[in-house]
Amino acid sequence: MKQIAIIALLFLGSMTLYSQVATWDGSNWSGNPVTATTIIFNGNFGPTPPAPGPIVTFLNATNVVINSPFVVNVRRMILNNPLGSIYVASGAQLYTRRVVIGSASSNHTGYVTYFGETTIDSNNNLPVELVSFELEGTAASVVVRWTTASEINNNYFDVERSADGIEWKSLGKVEGAGNSVEKRDYTFIDGAPLTGISYYRLKQVDFDGKFEYPAVEAIEITGNTTVITPESATVFPNPFVKDITIVLPGSVEDVNAVELYNLQGQKVAAPSWTSNNTNMIYVTFDNQLEGNTFFLMINTDKGVETIAVFKQ
Repeated sequence: MKQIAIIALLFLGSMTLYSQVATWDGSNWSGNPVTATTIIFNGNFGPTPPAPGPIVTFLNATNVVINSPFVVNVRRMILNNPLGSIYVASGAQLYTRRVVIGSASSNHTGYVTYFGETTIDSNNNLPVELVSFELEGTAASVVVRWTTASEINNNYFDVERSADGIEWKSLGKVEGAGNSVEKRDYTFIDGAPLTGISYYRLKQVDFDGKFEYPAVEAIEITGNTTVITPESATVFPNPFVKDITIVLPGSVEDVNAVELYNLQGQKVAAPSWTSNNTNMIYVTFDNQLEGNTFFLMINTDKGVETIAVFKQ
């Protein structure tokens, strides 16, 4: 009789232990993921990125494990337990916009991808806190802008582009601030954008080589040429030697900044400018500019315009 009771207790104990684990196999859950303490992903979950995934909430989970080579795509992953953690195995990916663990939240302006080996918990400090990530483009160029609120161990950003959201190409690098608690604005120009819908994302790389993707956005470009209208700014001489005159469609008072970018999309000059006319400004560049093809970006209260300029 005692033997039967012991066996029954062992059986009940094993059932209780099993009920604390929920496993996703790519199609179905075994166990209850809402109440389980351990969540295991042994299959892809959610749509193929960059399509947005669902919001998932785990009420009791202390451990979430994403095994290789699977991709978990969720708009938001919420662990109510403040002691919870998410482990992304080597070769696995977590694609999400926000991770919430207890009262701690890692919020991003766009989706990010966590690669293995990575552990996320309520004490994590993300390398970069991104405030915004925006695209503005014409057939001639796409301007990529982003702003950070803080940076930790940030070596550089790599701007990448994709025609389908799956295969990505690096367009160029922008140096990071290392460690910063101040708001910082960044700009990159793609001087040869794709026609139709394309995707742009940031790859943020630490000094130790670790990286993440803090943002991705899409833009649609139509047409193969840029038509200059009376509402567009013009520059002369072009090609230039050192000085450029910019004729504005509006007032000089609308101008916030004038910046010069190379073909790699990197800012190479942010010169001061002068004016003695209501709609013309005069810019002088350093003779040490490397290369002969650049993009002149004029930032005004009415928008941003990018013009290709050539140095003799």
